[in-house]
Amino acid sequence: MKRTVGIIVAIVVAAGGWWLTARMRGTAKDASPTKKAPLVAVTIAQKGSIAEALSLTGSVEARTVVDILPKLEQRIVWMPAREGDRVIAGQVVARLDSLEHQRQLDQALADVRVNEASLRDLQAGARPEEIAQAKALLEQATASQERGEALLRNLRSLYGQQGVPQQAIDEATGKVHVNESQARAADVQVADAELDLGRVRQVVAIGGTAKQEEDRAKTRLETARAQQRAARAALHASRAALEHVKTLYGGPIPRREIDEAEGKVREAKSAVQAAKEKLGMLRAGPTPTQVAVARERVAQASAKLASARVMLQYCSITAPLNGVVVRRHAEVGDMATPRSPLLSIANTGQVLVRAAVSETDAARFRVGMAVFVAVDGQPGPPLRSRISTVYPAADPGSRLIMVEVPLPSSSGTPLLGSLARVSVLVHRSDGSVVIPSAATVQRAGGKRIAFVVGQDDKASEREIETGIETNDKVEVLRGIAAGERLVVKGQEMLKDGSAVKAMAPKTGRGKGAGKPSEGPKGAPKQ
Repeated sequence: MKRTVGIIVAIVVAAGGWWLTARMRGTAKDASPTKKAPLVAVTIAQKGSIAEALSLTGSVEARTVVDILPKLEQRIVWMPAREGDRVIAGQVVARLDSLEHQRQLDQALADVRVNEASLRDLQAGARPEEIAQAKALLEQATASQERGEALLRNLRSLYGQQGVPQQAIDEATGKVHVNESQARAADVQVADAELDLGRVRQVVAIGGTAKQEEDRAKTRLETARAQQRAARAALHASRAALEHVKTLYGGPIPRREIDEAEGKVREAKSAVQAAKEKLGMLRAGPTPTQVAVARERVAQASAKLASARVMLQYCSITAPLNGVVVRRHAEVGDMATPRSPLLSIANTGQVLVRAAVSETDAARFRVGMAVFVAVDGQPGPPLRSRISTVYPAADPGSRLIMVEVPLPSSSGTPLLGSLARVSVLVHRSDGSVVIPSAATVQRAGGKRIAFVVGQDDKASEREIETGIETNDKVEVLRGIAAGERLVVKGQEMLKDGSAVKAMAPKTGRGKGAGKPSEGPKGAPKQ
């Protein structure tokens, strides 16, 4: 009996020790700390479109800027246009001193009128009064010749006689009186002709009459002088004859008087011949050569007139195009020269943006590529346009290549020189896996990874290959499939296989929603 009780007591003690040990172990296990899974934000990888765009910075410029250069070296007397003033094509923007050129134009115009009047007179032929004057001159020359020949015959007939009757003396005296009257009349005609020539020359000098009128006045003066010479010669001859007759009473006639008479006869014959030739020319009219010469003079005078008009026009400087004055190079009172511009005018109807790109990026730009342009100080959304020019060569100094983008006319007239930003869509990918940039982690050696959260809430590290990247999106070419959950926040301390507590992915347009990227806002489609 005692043995049985002892066995029971031993069993009870053993059972109590086992229970106590088990209890102590359980208490110790409950007292140890529990490690929690890190909380991370996730999003779902989706397929969508993504575009790569390059941003350029340039300036607004006019396609055409024209320097206004004068064609004359003359002083500026008027130039009201200043920077910012609008001008239209053909508008006078400056005037130069034109007094000298106006004087030259007036002189050229007077020369044309005089030469045209001379040509008309020449083509009209001689006037009746001119022919009448020529006839009178011929008659006077003939009469002078006849008187000289008669005197010579008389001298020769009287040579060697010892005396003459009183009748001869009376006749000689009467001829002296007649010739004296004719000489006085000839003097009056010469004086009248000289006065008339002086008056005609004054009128010609001011351009009031033709040169032909002066020639006629000269002809009348020559005729009067010829008549004067003939009258004086006749008077001299008659006086000599009278003296000769008187000397006959005292001895023979000297040989010298006969020689003088013969010389006067020869002069009279020459005068008659000249008068005949002049009368014949007046009756025949002008020769073709004379008419041609007169016409050539008219043509030369007309050419000088046209040249003078052009030179006067050069004194008024006009704008060659519609635009805005962007620079004023000179002021009123300065001496303008053909080598120095007066104004610079920009054609604001054709405004563009010039931007520079590197040689590396230049190959990605093509004429016709769509762009967006944002101009500083220009309200409203960016302007749509296309690249119009890609320069074929780089600037030797900067090694940059210029790109031109015209601004549409609907943009108004932006301020020239304003800063402009050009966004150019260079590549677009549709149907690609697109993830947020925050989901990627850069590892040493250039490797790029992302953490994918599986159904077991463990993050696995994936190496990915990327394509197009924007400010907040990345195209995944390999490594992630659409629909997988990606860690976008809190992956800095994760390791491959780490347990995580994922936040439910947001929906809609919130951050991390997996919205496909279209490049920069409003990026143009090619």
